[in-house]
Amino acid sequence: MLANTTLLASSARIIPAVRDGQPAGFMLQHIRPGSFYQLLGMRDGDIVQAVNGRPIRTPEDALQVYTKIRNASHVTLTVQRGGKSATFDYTINSLGEAQAQL
Repeated sequence: MLANTTLLASSARIIPAVRDGQPAGFMLQHIRPGSFYQLLGMRDGDIVQAVNGRPIRTPEDALQVYTKIRNASHVTLTVQRGGKSATFDYTINSLGEAQAQL
């Protein structure tokens, strides 16, 4: 699933999040039922702030992180949800399915 950028981009509305005038990550909205984001447990309004410890504040950050994780077997997301930070760990199996380890 991570290798299909078209599918990822069309599975939710992804918009820049700004805090105090500075980039703060990317907010997921209108997550499609059955999409990769929903399978990961993401919710509308979640702000993805980092992937595998690498901050994501700009589209360039997101592209750099994506190129490193698209074939990864483990992904850790740092997400702001409801004003609180949460970390989600996932193991990607050989079929490309994600298994959450909360």
